[in-house]
Amino acid sequence: MKVLFSAVHPAQILDTKNVYLKLKEQSHQVRYAARDREVMIALLDSFNADYVVISKKGSFLLEAFIMLFGLLKQIIRFRPDFIIAVGGSLAPFAGWLTRRKILHWSDSENSLMMNFLSHPWTTKSLTSKSYRMGYRFSGFLKNKRILHNSLFQLAYCGPGYFQPEQKFKQRLGIDEGTPLYFMRLGNFDSYHDVNVPRPDKGTLITLCNYLSRKGRLEISFEGPPLRQLEKFKMTLPPSTMQQYIYHADLVFSQGACTASESAILGTPCVFQSHLKWGYIEDEIQAGILFRSEPEEIIEACEQHLDRKTDPDYRKRVAEFLNDKEDLVELTLHILKDPRFWSITETIDPTLPPFNLDLRFNRLPDK
Repeated sequence: MKVLFSAVHPAQILDTKNVYLKLKEQSHQVRYAARDREVMIALLDSFNADYVVISKKGSFLLEAFIMLFGLLKQIIRFRPDFIIAVGGSLAPFAGWLTRRKILHWSDSENSLMMNFLSHPWTTKSLTSKSYRMGYRFSGFLKNKRILHNSLFQLAYCGPGYFQPEQKFKQRLGIDEGTPLYFMRLGNFDSYHDVNVPRPDKGTLITLCNYLSRKGRLEISFEGPPLRQLEKFKMTLPPSTMQQYIYHADLVFSQGACTASESAILGTPCVFQSHLKWGYIEDEIQAGILFRSEPEEIIEACEQHLDRKTDPDYRKRVAEFLNDKEDLVELTLHILKDPRFWSITETIDPTLPPFNLDLRFNRLPDK
C-alpha cells in the first residue's frame, strides 16, 4: 500500500504522525507532501519522516498554485493508493483530478474557504460526531462522513501515544516545584482570523510580565514576536510543545489546537478566540477548557492559575476522555477495509456492518 500525507500546518503532521509510523512499521510506503515552513520541517525531521517540500513562501495565490502543482507532481510520481489530508488542503482537489481515494480529516466547520476547496472533492471524510453540519459547504459531506467520537489531538496525545518526559523541567533549568506557564500566540494572518478580536499589546505584555513573576514563562510564537516578549520565546524545539503543555500549570492560547491539547492533557487553558468549533465547544461545556474575551485575559488567567490541582477539574478531564476513540486505529481500519469506500452514506464504525470498539480503554495493549 502507498499512502501520501498532505500537510499545510504543523498540527496536521502531529495528527497523522502515528498513522504514518504504524504504516511504515507494517512495510507500507508512506510519504509527506509538506509546505515550506521551518516548524513543519523540524517536526518531520524529529521522527525521520520521508517527505518532499511542495511549496515556496509567497503570496496566498502564488503559494496555493505552487502547492497544487507540487501535489499533482508527487501523486503522478509516487502513485499513492490513498491520500490523507487534514483540515484545509488542496490535496482533495489534486486527488480528485488524478482519480485517487482521499481520506479527509474534517473538524473545522467555519473554515469556509478551505471547506470549499476540500469538501466537494474528498472521497471520505473522517468527521467528529461533534461536527456541526449546516455551515456553508458542509452539505458536500452529507454521504461521505465516517463518524468518530474523538478529537484529532488524541491521535498523538491519547493513551499509548503521548509519553510524559519525567525530567522535562530539569531540561528547562528549573526545579520541579517552580511553576511553568506556556503560551501559544497567533499572528492572525489566516483568512479565518479576519476580524477576530485580540488583546492590545499592552494587555498581552502585562499578562506575560505577571506570569513570569509567578514562575517560568515560555511562549510559542506563530509569527514574529513582539520585541518586549522575545525573551520568553520557547527554548526547546517545536517537537517538545506537548511536553510544555503537559508540564505547565497553566496555558494561554490563541490557537484551537493548542487549547484542545491542553484540555486532554489535563492542563487548564485560557483560550482567547471567539471562533467556535464543535470539539472546542464540547471541551468548554465539559468544564475542561476556558474561553476568555481579549480584554479579560489577565483576570481569566488569575482565576485558573491553580486549577490544575483541583480534584473536580481532574475528574472532569477523566470523564470527558472516558469514552473517546482511537483515530489512529480507525484510520488503519479505513485504509485496509474496502467496505468503508463502497458504502455511499454516512458511516458509524461502531454500528453494523463494522461493530468496531475503538475506545482507548477497550483496545489491547500496544
